[in-house]
Amino acid sequence: MRIHMLGGGNEVGASMSLVEVGQTRLVVDCGIRMGSSGSALPDLAGIGDKPVDAIVLTHAHLDHCGAMPLLHSAMTKVPIYCTPATKELVRVMLGDALRVMDQKLAQEQELPLYPPEAVQSMLSAMITVPFGATVRVGPQEETSIRFMPAGHIMGAAMVALWCRSEKILFTGDVSLDEQMTVLGMVPPAESFNCVVTESTYGGRLHSDRQTEVNRFLAKAQEVVGRGGKMLVPAFALGRSQELLLILIHAMQKSGLPPVPVWADGLVREVCGSYNRYSGELPRFARKLSEKHGNPFFGPSPYVQPVTGGTAQRDEILSGPPCIIVSSSGMLTGGPSQYFARKLALDEANCISLTGYQDEESPGRRLQEMAQGQSRTLMVQGGSVEVACEITTYGLSAHADGNQLLQLIRRTAPEHVVLVHGDQEARMWLAQRVEGASVHVPVNGEVLDLRPGAARRIGPPPKPLSNGRPLTVEALAEVAAVLRRERLENRPIPMSLILDRWFGPGNWGEQELTHLPLLLDQALDFKNPELRRPDLWLVLPDSVASQLKQQALGPWPQARVSARVEQLLPPGSGLRRAALYFDKNHCVLHFDLPRVAARQFTELMQKLEEETKWTFAMDHNPNQAEVLRRVTVIVQEVTTVVKAGLDLGQGAVKCKVDPMPPEDQIQPLEEAVMEQTGYKLFLDHKPGAASTVGRTLSRHGPMEINACYAIIKESLSGTITPVLKASLKSDHVGSFVEVRFITPEAGQRLASQLEELSDQIGRRIQVGTSYAPQELQQAAISCLPADAPCAGLPSVLPHIKSVKVVIAATLDQSIIEKAQERFRELTAWSLVVG
Repeated sequence: MRIHMLGGGNEVGASMSLVEVGQTRLVVDCGIRMGSSGSALPDLAGIGDKPVDAIVLTHAHLDHCGAMPLLHSAMTKVPIYCTPATKELVRVMLGDALRVMDQKLAQEQELPLYPPEAVQSMLSAMITVPFGATVRVGPQEETSIRFMPAGHIMGAAMVALWCRSEKILFTGDVSLDEQMTVLGMVPPAESFNCVVTESTYGGRLHSDRQTEVNRFLAKAQEVVGRGGKMLVPAFALGRSQELLLILIHAMQKSGLPPVPVWADGLVREVCGSYNRYSGELPRFARKLSEKHGNPFFGPSPYVQPVTGGTAQRDEILSGPPCIIVSSSGMLTGGPSQYFARKLALDEANCISLTGYQDEESPGRRLQEMAQGQSRTLMVQGGSVEVACEITTYGLSAHADGNQLLQLIRRTAPEHVVLVHGDQEARMWLAQRVEGASVHVPVNGEVLDLRPGAARRIGPPPKPLSNGRPLTVEALAEVAAVLRRERLENRPIPMSLILDRWFGPGNWGEQELTHLPLLLDQALDFKNPELRRPDLWLVLPDSVASQLKQQALGPWPQARVSARVEQLLPPGSGLRRAALYFDKNHCVLHFDLPRVAARQFTELMQKLEEETKWTFAMDHNPNQAEVLRRVTVIVQEVTTVVKAGLDLGQGAVKCKVDPMPPEDQIQPLEEAVMEQTGYKLFLDHKPGAASTVGRTLSRHGPMEINACYAIIKESLSGTITPVLKASLKSDHVGSFVEVRFITPEAGQRLASQLEELSDQIGRRIQVGTSYAPQELQQAAISCLPADAPCAGLPSVLPHIKSVKVVIAATLDQSIIEKAQERFRELTAWSLVVG
């Protein structure tokens, strides 16, 4: 095997390698140098004239993918392989790179590296491969490629290349620690002839991650408490999402007082990509996504994106204490430069660095200031005297030196190639690697690595299936083989189980999706932690035999809970499962139990047969969800003024205006029954109390019921109807309190209320409370019928807003129209996420 180091060898940036193994030629990564004053590109010409069989991308950071469009333009027919999440993130990252290039062309006449057409063409050439699956490339498909989770960021992969008896592992960027946004890498349960590994932090040992998180949160609370603002420059992809979830988790779980948090720059769009692949997120983030439609900008009203450009940034700078998470992480561009230039002047503020800083970056200068060096910072073309506090935290998404050594030992290579690090970091590792030939290449070097005869790795074990489907019974055969390979009680990925049964490259996403259902029933395997659904333990034979004997009785509570969660995921409408272990009984609570009864009766019978528990369904619905769905249905043909649920009659009663045509009522009733299980009653009442006498106030206060009728009738023609009028009293005496959807909506009618007060002979005051259910219905009614909400709208009274997350992409003009209509109805703002 030969490895050509075309970039990223003795540096962090412009990663690119050409691999020749057997008759196959592959390129791994093709990135750019970030913020470098020299050439941004790797040595593309070093590929030579011979054809390339495939291009492999480890992850979506620009130092690994930023030059890929240029490489693709030179070989448009060569496929590019990556994970699905990486392709989505590459689309976002390169889209932003194009915008930055356009700005540099306009401001500095710097020519772009490539046109938009090259990016679009490259994206169309990308073929996605799920983690663990294998693809074959090269002459006679002699070489296999497999992607394995690398931690680091969402979608990041280690890449295993296998040709005949030679096996190479490219780690890409790896992290063994679990983060809020990505599960940690799991060392492969196999050996390699050669491991090409990053060495970013080869000379460092990371602090305990939770300790660093606690330090960061304590400083954030301190800065805000003294009236300052904290700027956290962060990489738009990975680190920013991590920081946002750390802050959300702390406000929800760890006692951090609520504090405004603003996310700016490319961070916003990257967060949307993470949301689209929420199934890959760790448990906390995944639950937030399922509940709120977005794990970043839905769970907390205090965490919001900056959408108003420079004007909003200036408002934030002049506003109350807050935390700002903004790209770029090294202050080489993006809004973080703008914020840093302003915030650096005030000693109450703080700039907190949480990641790698290139030697030439402004971020590195700030690191040096934290160590007591010069306080002058060059940023945005000018110098700033830094008066604010500078702090640093170890929240790296890279493995440290000891962790990299563990990975190398686990994979037992004959050759180790240290790349993606400075000379000091690589030499630190080189001096500590044992039992392997260590290579510390420079860019342009070609490594000729021939495996010794004793280390040649033979073909994989023969598949067990012989054409048979994978079943629970078949998993016992796989477990027996894995025990003989001494893998019992070791966490192994599901891909290894599928390999042993079907053979590498002979299974795909369908088999990977179905496997957890089988594993959960198999008593030879155990998932030790629900937060890592991709890893399973092979139980010792003695333990498995004991479990099989116990299986004749009821399942343990934890196993029942896991099985229910697996078969009834959030999309099923299950709110919670109440387990009564003393009775081996489970009660399922659904949002829409009448619908669930139609859909899941057979499944509940299956659960009873499997678990030896009894199952029942709670028949009380989530009333808000029922009303939301009915409102969405009815809103397609008329306006819902008010809706209520009558549980006794099993019906939803809607007051509408106007009444829909007769021929549309039955389809509405059928749609409501189909989607909610409830009957629909429509009512139209345009007038109010027209027969009530209207005695003038000069004869004293009017009778209270007559007052109510006059107030409601007089204001019935306004855009904001009266919700309730009631008699109240204070230290002055009695008055009529009139409640509207919001106090602000009522205050717009001050002159009319003053006239009514004279007419009825009583004081009138606007109620100070708001109506959350009516606000939610108003938000839904303002949106197009084909833009369903992802969950109920969130009422945010502290900022006088309602936030709605929609499961569709809308034009900005449509959003603005909805926001204008909502403001007319409520005098509050509508935030569309």
